[in-house]
Amino acid sequence: MSAPGQSLIRAVVAASLLASAAAHAQVVDRLFYQGFETRNAQVFSGVIQQSPYFGNLDSYGLPNGRSDAMATVSNTNLVLDRVCNAGTLYGQLSSSDATYTGTTLLFNVNGVDTQIGCNMSNALPTCADAVHKVSIGPGDVVRLKVTPHMPSRPISNVDSDIKVVVRFGWICQEL
Repeated sequence: MSAPGQSLIRAVVAASLLASAAAHAQVVDRLFYQGFETRNAQVFSGVIQQSPYFGNLDSYGLPNGRSDAMATVSNTNLVLDRVCNAGTLYGQLSSSDATYTGTTLLFNVNGVDTQIGCNMSNALPTCADAVHKVSIGPGDVVRLKVTPHMPSRPISNVDSDIKVVVRFGWICQEL
């Protein structure tokens, strides 16, 4: 085959691969594509654990993934990229700290606590709020608030020494 023929084949193959990659990117650029995309819902979940940040009345955590409890709210911001109804908040407290026996998990949007929230204790370690919802849109800042603040992290700074963890989940149902 001539050099121009090979160049043409390479160009066609490259264009085909680029088109395929672009089509594929359109499918997977949304988190949790497998199954949730067809329902226009996105599930966020994670863990907030005790941290070295204490002294405030409340602790804040990232609403998507694992984070230490933070006293500085700007470290816990999730900026949304879509319009949705947020809700169906779930929480689970795991505490072996004798002084931390109960907490409230609140959904906070643009610095304001919403009605979405639930209470947990060692006696009733799980909670859910499937009733309250709030509409949020692109550019809105979402965070989770844990009140009262979580205790300070052990001096050892070893994850296995952490005694207080709040697991959570919530759903963003697109409008």
